[in-house]
Amino acid sequence: MKKSLFLLLFSMLFICGCSTSTSGSDDSFDSNSSADEVNLYSSSVTFSSSEFDLSSSSIALNYSEAYFVDERDQNVYKITTIGTQTWMAENLKYETEYSACYASSADSCEKYGRSYTWCGAMNLGSGYSFSYYGAYVDPPYQGVCPVGWHIPDSTEWNLLISFVDENNGEESVGNSLKSKTGWGEGLAGSDRFGFRVIAAPPADPYTAFNENYTGFISSSEYSGNPTGFHAYQFSEDIVPIGLDKDMGFDYFVRCIKDE
Repeated sequence: MKKSLFLLLFSMLFICGCSTSTSGSDDSFDSNSSADEVNLYSSSVTFSSSEFDLSSSSIALNYSEAYFVDERDQNVYKITTIGTQTWMAENLKYETEYSACYASSADSCEKYGRSYTWCGAMNLGSGYSFSYYGAYVDPPYQGVCPVGWHIPDSTEWNLLISFVDENNGEESVGNSLKSKTGWGEGLAGSDRFGFRVIAAPPADPYTAFNENYTGFISSSEYSGNPTGFHAYQFSEDIVPIGLDKDMGFDYFVRCIKDE
């Protein structure tokens, strides 16, 4: 009888011990499992953070390749590389005495940039309007462009035209360089090279905004005429024209990067 009672008590203790051990093991597993899950989650967060940092780095890299910040006024410009040349893909907005915005509007300045007189673009006083260009302007000439950039001369404009003409299929050069929006009916471009030319109004208050054309200043003289300069006008295509240096705020500036 005593022996049976002893065996019964021993069996109960064994069972309880096993039960406690099993319960402890389960608690331990749950705790470890929870810790593992926390660690995995933490690791996942770390990886995500690292991935975010990499992504941020990539964005910064792309930004530096596709944009330029003018340190003089903090204006930001899209840029594009076409052949061997790197151009601003927006009209210059830098304010000078000889520049202005359409309707004197800040919104116009932001959308279209500023138009300049030739002397304004060259960063020369108006008294140089009737002076011989060669005495003051030696390409590459910075003018109102930021450091590291300059006003394109006719040779650089013509190099751009030639490259586009050789690499744009059958369409016109003007169509390849014009934006897909911002033009009158039937004149929108393909913007094949990211140059983003839009029709832009002159600042002259007596000239109505015409969505059919825009033009850009060159630093070069026109046909050896000391009072004229080359400009490049966009409408159905791009056409080089000659203009007087003393004309009003009618033309825009696209800076080209120094080599």
